[in-house]
Amino acid sequence: MADSKNKKELADFLISLEKAIVKKIPYLIEVQQYDKALHFAVDSGDPNIINKVILKILQNRHISEAFQLIHSVPDGLRHLRNYAKSRDDERLLGELNQFIIGGGTGLKPNSAISDTTELNMMVRKAY
Repeated sequence: MADSKNKKELADFLISLEKAIVKKIPYLIEVQQYDKALHFAVDSGDPNIINKVILKILQNRHISEAFQLIHSVPDGLRHLRNYAKSRDDERLLGELNQFIIGGGTGLKPNSAISDTTELNMMVRKAY
């Protein structure tokens, strides 16, 4: 048990020294450190890397947990929206809207919005 813990700590230390983001992210995804992987991806500014990490998060986490994790990263929800828009994923955009309405971002729903169709359009145009 201690041997495997020491190996993980050593691997974490070595990956922290790695300069290349493209080498860090696959390791972080493999060990399910999605928050760190997304931070590095967003810091890189490369939409392909960001989208890859978002895809892995969505594949491996329940949707509400994935949204919370993505929301914890600065501009994470914006990148999630871009991901959904680039794939024309209306279902994901709708779930993102519900997350926002539910207070996931601290935003209150606008009382002038009569239905989610209008909200979908606002989210698609945002940022």
